[in-house]
Amino acid sequence: MRHENVLNVMRRAIRKEICPTCFRREPYVDGTNSTEARPTEARQCEAGCSIFINLPILKRLSQKSIHDSTISLEDEILEKICARCESDETSGDYCRDRTIRSCPLSRYGFDVIEVLERVTSAYANHSR
Repeated sequence: MRHENVLNVMRRAIRKEICPTCFRREPYVDGTNSTEARPTEARQCEAGCSIFINLPILKRLSQKSIHDSTISLEDEILEKICARCESDETSGDYCRDRTIRSCPLSRYGFDVIEVLERVTSAYANHSR
């Protein structure tokens, strides 16, 4: 049996659980209300979204946190992604300190962490 790439599963999970309520989502995608868009299909905003842009790093961090319970995924995201981010006009200190929440990763970070941990745990449990 061939298993689907974990990044693709993460993308679908984020599209299903985070994207429908995102403040940056398009109102319509191909005539469909974006809250009804299928998780298998990328939205137009995905290419510029800080969550999807950083998904490979987020995947590595979530896998690392599964194997080391002393790691705070939130702190790792702040250090490895937010501190170096230039994707938004509020990037840097204001975004990092969560003063201005105009970045999807900053605004939905806790929810993204939950989604990634569930997917990573499922893959870890399945490979045992």
